[in-house]
Amino acid sequence: MFAIELPGIDHAAALEVLEQVREWKQPPGRSYQTAEATGIAHPLLVGCSRAFFIKMTPGSQVHRHRDPPEVIDHYDTDHIVVSTNDKALICWEENGSQSQHLELGKRYRIRDRGLLHWAVNDGDTDRVHLLIEYRRRG
Repeated sequence: MFAIELPGIDHAAALEVLEQVREWKQPPGRSYQTAEATGIAHPLLVGCSRAFFIKMTPGSQVHRHRDPPEVIDHYDTDHIVVSTNDKALICWEENGSQSQHLELGKRYRIRDRGLLHWAVNDGDTDRVHLLIEYRRRG
């Protein structure tokens, strides 16, 4: 699996952080929107290096990409699923194309951001995740 489920119930906390978001932006040439959450004061974000929401409307996708080495080598990334549908998938290349549905309300740690990966939302509702990056210790 590309994303490993972590223990904990963080959905309500992620919704509290989402309520404090003031602005969504669509990166140039992309079909999704992001909202910065790094500066929001909330216990869920304590100790994080970066936090942001990503919203994929029906029919949108996150382009195929690999994260840069400076991120891969020094940071762990968690996804908290704020809203989703059964046709919202995270996909990756590892011995062929694979996909995984991340369940509503759960928290996942991305296993290897160096793999070619992307996301699709072929459902009828928005897919919103809170991404939280933590600097690895050691």
